[in-house]
Amino acid sequence: MAPPLDMETLVGRLTKQLESDEYRKSLAAIEQLDVEPYRSFRDARKQMMETKGAERVRQWIKFRLMTPTFDRVSSAMPQFGLSDTDAKLIADYLVDRDRGETIGLSDRFKNAVKSLLPEQPKRRHLALAAGAGFGVAVALWMALALWRRRGSKRAGTKGTLAEG
Repeated sequence: MAPPLDMETLVGRLTKQLESDEYRKSLAAIEQLDVEPYRSFRDARKQMMETKGAERVRQWIKFRLMTPTFDRVSSAMPQFGLSDTDAKLIADYLVDRDRGETIGLSDRFKNAVKSLLPEQPKRRHLALAAGAGFGVAVALWMALALWRRRGSKRAGTKGTLAEG
C-alpha cells in the first residue's frame, strides 16, 4: 500500500516524521554502513538534515524517489530510475501543491525547458537556437504558403462548378 500524498497533510506529516528522534536514530545507524547506496548518499542525508520544514521534505522526496533506500535499510518502494531533475520536479510539485502554491502549465513548461538547457550557455548554443528558430520560421512560412495556395485553388474550383 502506497503512502498518502494528500495535499492537506503531506508536508506537515513528513516534517514531523523527519524531525523525530526515531528518524534521527535510524539515520545514525545508516551512517555506520559502508556499502552502497548508503555511502553515496551520505552527503545527501547530511544536506537534507541541515535544512528545515518544507525544504527538508522537498529534499527527502527527491532523494527517496531517486533511491528509496537512501535513508533506510529496506524499502517496499521500487527503484524508478529517475534522474535528479525528474525527481526534483516531482518533489517541487508535491511540496508546492501541498502548500497551496500550485504550479501552472506555463511554469511546468518553463521548468521542463530549463532542465534541458545548459547552465552556462556558449556560442554554439546560441547558434543552435538561432538555427532552430530560423527552421521553424521557414516551416511556418511554407505551411502558410501551402495553405493559401490550397485556399485559392478551392475558391477557383467552386466558381468553375457553379458556372458549369
